[in-house]
Amino acid sequence: MVKKQMVSKRKIFPLYRIHSLNLAKQNLWINKCFPQFIFHEEEQHWVGKLISSYQKQSYTVKIVYNRGNPKVFITHPGILRKCPHMYTDNSLCLYYPPDKSYKVDKIIAKTIIPWTCEWLYYYEVWYETGVWWGPEAPHRINSARGKKITRKMMRGIGN
Repeated sequence: MVKKQMVSKRKIFPLYRIHSLNLAKQNLWINKCFPQFIFHEEEQHWVGKLISSYQKQSYTVKIVYNRGNPKVFITHPGILRKCPHMYTDNSLCLYYPPDKSYKVDKIIAKTIIPWTCEWLYYYEVWYETGVWWGPEAPHRINSARGKKITRKMMRGIGN
């Protein structure tokens, strides 16, 4: 009689850890890639100018450091409050948090700032045409945005 060897069907997970980039590393990358941004240590934020690729308009941008979720504000010139893809605190909606496109191991200078440039491009196109041509994430039907879309659809206006 031949004995069968028991093979373990245990799942093996990779042994790695996501290393967050601390404030000093983020500041180093921002200084290297975007030297026009100045870090304000007391409030832990950067302020700098970005020029849109569409209308060549200069915008003053404030990036508030929060390890898991940096917030971006346009401080000058003012952005219309009824603009799509803005949170209630007037920070920009640059990505869909559940898809984890930004995590603590990402470099702000290679994600958040380029996404801000892209957002400014789509904002200027929206301002002229009334249509947001940028990518959009799905919204839950029960969210404020989902309810707004549902109301428009019920009235026959469309998205």
